[in-house]
Amino acid sequence: MKFLARRNLFICTILLFLCSSPVFATPVGYTDYTLFMSALPGGTSSVLNFDSPTHWNKTISSGDTLENITFTYNLGTDRYGNDINLGVDIFYNVAFTSPWGALGSTYSGNNYMINNDAWSPPSLSFEPVNAIGMYFITAENLWDYNLGIEVDSSLFFMDGDASITTDFGYNAYFIGIIDDQNTFTQADIFSPFGYFSYTVDDIITATASTVPEPSTMLLFSLGLLGLAEVSRSKDRRSRSGDLT
Repeated sequence: MKFLARRNLFICTILLFLCSSPVFATPVGYTDYTLFMSALPGGTSSVLNFDSPTHWNKTISSGDTLENITFTYNLGTDRYGNDINLGVDIFYNVAFTSPWGALGSTYSGNNYMINNDAWSPPSLSFEPVNAIGMYFITAENLWDYNLGIEVDSSLFFMDGDASITTDFGYNAYFIGIIDDQNTFTQADIFSPFGYFSYTVDDIITATASTVPEPSTMLLFSLGLLGLAEVSRSKDRRSRSGDLT
């Protein structure tokens, strides 16, 4: 009996350690939209495609939320001293992957986001998710590492050879990140070098199906141990009765 009690105590301790330990997983990056979509964890997903007429010609100030995403940035000022803000522009014939809206800027005479030393690319924050992906659209042929997305200190870059061509001849580069074990609440667009203009379209966020909390798993495991012990006790009493 003492041996069984010690054994069960040891098993419970191991279960408590395993169930209470945090789950560590490495996020996986994708530069192929189809592969990203097929790898999304089962759950809920949403797409901010900027195509609603209520979004068109809308200025997004730093800290503003559009649908489920909050945008924070510092794009500086134009040559006239005007603040440059993000904005949803109507690109009737060029820079989008789903018509007709895309995320650009209020930069005068351009309406694209410009990658240079004076601009700080936007940061996106949202409710906890397991995946995020988006398209970067440009008229130029970009190189590997021109653009990336950072999530929880993990940085994933675009693939210069993985672009698709839009209906109007622009290059669209996809970057997606999936972590099916842990959630995150922020993604930072990262651009280490190069001078080019671009827009962003079809921002996808997704959440995995609910998994049991560690405490729930522990209680379930302890319950199974208890049932097993009750069954063994009944079996011992039955054998004892047979001997008498």
